[in-house]
This record gives sequence, structure tokens and C-alpha cells, in this order.
Amino acid sequence: MNRRMLLSGIVSLFVIATAPAQLSATELAEGTQTFVPAKYTKQNKRNIASAIEQTVESVNFMLRGFARDKLTEGLTLRPKVVIDRSGDDVTVTYGHETYTTPASGKSVSRINPKGDRVKVSQKVVGAKVIQTVKSADGARYITFALVDESTLALKVKITTPRLDDPIKYKLKYAAR
Repeated sequence: MNRRMLLSGIVSLFVIATAPAQLSATELAEGTQTFVPAKYTKQNKRNIASAIEQTVESVNFMLRGFARDKLTEGLTLRPKVVIDRSGDDVTVTYGHETYTTPASGKSVSRINPKGDRVKVSQKVVGAKVIQTVKSADGARYITFALVDESTLALKVKITTPRLDDPIKYKLKYAAR
């Protein structure tokens, strides 16, 4: 009886040890993971539009149309998110922006796609990457959180001295 239990335990350990690595909702795995809006596209677009409308409510009514146009132009749904963990670094590609930083959250100077100098920090905490991008125009804070093996949730907060209140919205992306 003990021999069968021992053999069963060894077989179980072998199966677990040789099983392919899967994404875990408790830890962000080493390597590259790609996510796309896919089935969440309509809801994501509604969330962004709602955040824009909430933001322009506090803007002078004579400037609301201009503010709405500028925000709509700048806040578009990005076609994909790629997260790559390699050693002590993390690289996040969010649409057309790619930043590689220490996974510890240490802030580093980078050049954004517009050619402006920005301060970027990205900290990996369990199944999350907490990204902060600061420029002379304001700051963007995004928490990329792995909800389960197939879903990445984003919490976005954008601040700027031109607006009284921050812009906040949530998005979801599906693993590809």
C-alpha cells in the first residue's frame, strides 16, 4: 500500500514538473505575453468615451467641444499590449509606446514616441505591472493586472495641469 502511494506521488510530481508553463493570475511569468482587445473592443471604446464625457463636464462650456476633440484624438484604444519579463527588467508595449525599465519600479529617463523626454517606472508586483509615465504635460498611471490565464485588465489614470480632475477608465484585453 505504501509503495503504491509513493509511486503515485512520484508520477504526480513528474506530471506536474513536465506540464507546460501557463499564465498564473498570481504571478506574471517570465517571457513574452501578448494581449489584444478582441471581444472587449466595444466595451473598451465605451469606457474611454464615458471617461472623456465625465472629464469635459468640468471644462468651461465654451471649450468643451475643443477639449472633447483633443481627448478623443489622444485617448484611443491601443491595438495590443505586450509584456515581456526578462531577468530584472520588464518591457511593456502599449500600442505605439514601448518602455523597458527595471522591474523594481526604479524611475528611468526615456524618450516617448513624440520625441519628448519622460520619466518611466514599471514595478512588477505579483500578477501586476504598475507603470508610471511622467512628462512636462502631466502623468499617466496604468496598472496592468492579469485577472486569469486569458484576461489582462488595465486601470488607467491620466493627470494634467490643464484639467481639474484626472481622467480614469478601465480596459480589458484578451491573451493571444
